[in-house]
This record gives sequence, structure tokens and C-alpha cells, in this order.
Amino acid sequence: MIEISFIIPVYNVELYIEKCLSEFRKIKNQNCEFIIVNDGSQDSTIDICEKYVRSDKRFRLINKVNEGVSVARNIGLKNAKGNWICFCDGDDWITEKFGDYLFSILDNDFDVICFGTKKVYSEKENGDFPFENNSSILEEEDIKFLRMGLLNVDLKKFINYSGKSIKFVSVWGKLFNHRLISQNNVYFEPEVVWAEDLLFVFDAFRYAKKILCVDVAGYNYRIQSQSAMNSFKEGKRYQMLKMVRHLFKKIESNNEQEFLECAYLCGIKQFLYALKLDICNSKNRNQYNIRKKEFIELKHDEYFDICFSNGDLNNFRFEVKMMSELCKYNLFWIIDVLFLIKEKKNQNKMQ
Repeated sequence: MIEISFIIPVYNVELYIEKCLSEFRKIKNQNCEFIIVNDGSQDSTIDICEKYVRSDKRFRLINKVNEGVSVARNIGLKNAKGNWICFCDGDDWITEKFGDYLFSILDNDFDVICFGTKKVYSEKENGDFPFENNSSILEEEDIKFLRMGLLNVDLKKFINYSGKSIKFVSVWGKLFNHRLISQNNVYFEPEVVWAEDLLFVFDAFRYAKKILCVDVAGYNYRIQSQSAMNSFKEGKRYQMLKMVRHLFKKIESNNEQEFLECAYLCGIKQFLYALKLDICNSKNRNQYNIRKKEFIELKHDEYFDICFSNGDLNNFRFEVKMMSELCKYNLFWIIDVLFLIKEKKNQNKMQ
């Protein structure tokens, strides 16, 4: 019987996938499977993956054309045979010690089991994890508040839930009961490539009745300053807009009006990301007037307009509130300068 299906979407991760798969292979428990979904890699990723498939029957490889991580994860879900689902990105890893530990906390009374993550800037920073097992059980009212916190992570009570290392927004760092996913048709939106994790977790938590949180850091999340998600791309603002549209449609279709206030704030946050990674990014070579026009057009989109009209900015921490106020009143020249200053400060920190 397969207890855990580990789903690993990969795309051009030849520098990191060996670490990821070698740690999985060290897991002693045989009641698991490692589903690698190769999303059209153009480097040697597939060769490395095939090596593990040949040497360990727990590994399975699915090759497909490049369609994005959401589609890759969905294919992994469709092929998963385990009672529990655990996602891992190809440039991250779960240590052997923690991998075996996961089997000891499986309990079908829970719909989701959340565990800690650790940011890793270099492998030298990685060490043994403390297994304090400070756990807490969350039920319906707490889960409802968690879903609100997914949309506005500045909520103080949500920060307390998160503890030292648990990141609720991401799909990694969790075990999802396969029954919960399949019976409620929870899946990744194929066309959403920004914050697709948030939408998936928001959906999964909608149906969860009981969640176990174990504040043990066992998932290693590799931080890359030049990752695709954190880098400039002209037109990237439309990714944020698409995510916000899907979020509001989910809330409307499920008649969850109580989540609207947090959704407004989430939308404003996505607007700020659109400025940071597109319109106001120093790599955007468009002239000031063109970028200002892009700012106005994006802000006047139906969904962003609703967010700025209805969101209570007092629920943000000071820095986010200030930037949101400037956006609300279209003070683009100030916004543009502030983003440039902040970007330069961040670059200096990385040097």
C-alpha cells in the first residue's frame, strides 16, 4: 500500500534535481512513490531523473511538453496512488531523516498536515533539524481564519498560527489527504502561473475539517534571487491580474462573502507585486509616460478597482499601507522612485 505520493514537477533544474532525488532515495520506508513530472526540460534534467527511475522502483517519470507548473502538478495528482499527497519542487529537498519522520505522523483523522520549512541560501546553512514536535490541531473556526490569513498574511493572529517556520500559503510543507483532494475536485488552475499555490491551498482548506500543524522544519526551500518568480518580465502584471480574477470568481461561486475584505487586500498586494516585478522595475526600459499609462490601465481594471475602492488599508503594516495609499491616489511618480530605491537597497544586501 502506498501511503505517500511525493509529486515533483521539474523544469530545467539540472543543477539542483540530484540533491532533491538523492534525499528522497535515502528514505527507508518503501510505502511511497516519487512522481517526477518533467515539464519539457531542455537541459540534462531528464537524464538525471531517468537514472533514479532505473535504480529505484519507487520513482516514476512522466514526460510532457512545457505547460507550466500548475499543469505538471495536476498530472502528478491524476497519477498519484498514495493516501497522502506531498508536493516538492525540483530545486528543493526533504531530508532523509524528515522523510521517514513523515510516516510517523500520518493520521486519517486529519485532512491536512502542515510542517515547517527552512529557507536555504546555500547548502552550508543546512543543518540538523530540531524535532521538538510542537504540534497544534486546528478545526473549523480556526481553519476559516487561516483561509482569511492566506489572503492577508499581515493579520496578527495568522502570524501567530504560522509559528516559526510553517508557511501556509505554499503547497509544499504539507501533506494533503488524497481523499480531500479527489472528493472535492481540488486542482491547480492551469492558466494561473502566479500564486497558484495560494489558490490551491485556499480551495483545499475550504473542505478541511481538521488540520494538524507540526512546527518541525523539514522542507528545505532554496532561495534564488534571480528565480523566475522574483525577476522582471514585461507584461508580468497580467499574471497577477489573472490570479486576482480567479480568486474573486472562487469566492463568488462558493458564496463566501465573509472572505471579501481579505480578498480586497490580497488584490492590492498583487497590484504592488505587479509594480515591483514589471511596471516599476528598473529593468523595464519603457519611458516614464508609458509606464504611468500601464499603471493607470491596470489600476482601473474591474477587479483591482474594486480592491482599492473597498479594501481597508488600515489592516496593512505601515510600509504596505503607505504604498497602497500612494497607489489609491495615483501618485505614480512617488511610487516609481520608492520602488527604485527599495530595489537598489535589496541589490546591495545581496552583494
